[in-house]
Amino acid sequence: MKVLGHNYRPGRPEMAFLIRPSGEVLQGLEAFRPFIPNLPGGTLLLRGLRFPFTNQLAERAYRTIARHPYRWFGEVKSVK
Repeated sequence: MKVLGHNYRPGRPEMAFLIRPSGEVLQGLEAFRPFIPNLPGGTLLLRGLRFPFTNQLAERAYRTIARHPYRWFGEVKSVK
C-alpha cells in the first residue's frame, strides 16, 4: 500500500496497478501494456497503440470498462 502512495484507496480499486520490481508503479492502461504481446493479436494491438489517437481511444475504453467491470464481465460467485 505504501508503494501506491496517494493513489491508494481502501476497497476495490478504480483501475489496475502494476508494481515493477524496480518499484515503478504503472496504472490504468499502462499497467496492461506488458501483457498485451501475450494476447492473440497483441503485437498488432501494440503497433496500433503507438499512434496518439488510438492510444487515447484505448485509454477511454479502459476507463469505461474499469468503472463498470461487473456490468461488462459479470461477478464471480463466492465459494463458502
